[in-house]
Amino acid sequence: MNSMKILYFDLETMSINGDAWRRFDTNLIRVIRDWQIICFSYKWEGDKKVSFVKPDDKDPFNDKEMIKTLWNLFDEADIIIAHNLNRFDVKKSNAMFLRRGFPPPSPYKKIDTLQVARSNFGLTSNKLDDLGEMLGIGVKVKHEGFMKLQDECMLNNSSKYWKKMKKYNDQDVNLLQKLYKILRPWVRNHPINTSNIDGCPKCHSKSFQKRGFNSLGIYKYQRYRCNNCSGWFSDRKSIKTDKPKFKNA
Repeated sequence: MNSMKILYFDLETMSINGDAWRRFDTNLIRVIRDWQIICFSYKWEGDKKVSFVKPDDKDPFNDKEMIKTLWNLFDEADIIIAHNLNRFDVKKSNAMFLRRGFPPPSPYKKIDTLQVARSNFGLTSNKLDDLGEMLGIGVKVKHEGFMKLQDECMLNNSSKYWKKMKKYNDQDVNLLQKLYKILRPWVRNHPINTSNIDGCPKCHSKSFQKRGFNSLGIYKYQRYRCNNCSGWFSDRKSIKTDKPKFKNA
């Protein structure tokens, strides 16, 4: 069985605090306090519990140990899964690694469930909350507004609001994992692979059936469909066919 380590995670960031000439002016005159990661929740495939990580208990703006923990998770993971992973979570994480003096973590594969939804379906909304409601797997935790939530956590260091933040962040990871399991058959070029067909490379089930061939020139590859996750995959070992009788002039 493939022993790749799969990490589900979701992070929350704080807004930029700065000066502007007008209320709706996006060109800040100066940045008073730059954005930072507030917290993150994560879960390893195979674990039952979601873990929550936040900054220093006494000083929420002291994120040194939190970023170190995040870097260690990235460095350990073979595959990282998140919703809007490519445009948000990875870039924000890398920005903090750069700020705090960390080198790039060891290479890993990425699965962005937002990108999977966008590339395969023409849905009304691809937001995690809307997908969860449509698919009947749950919804995000409701709260009084994220600006209020971030201010109470970061500026007032309120234990009451940190509990709300944890509940909100943890639920996003639970939704993410459920969503991934549903979208998994639709993931093209899924990064989990096996050298021989002894199980589905997506879910590792050994229950699958032969369903035709994929052809490439004079070679063809046995094609399979998984009886567990409904994903498609092909044998990596080719079957050589007869050479074509005619050649192009």
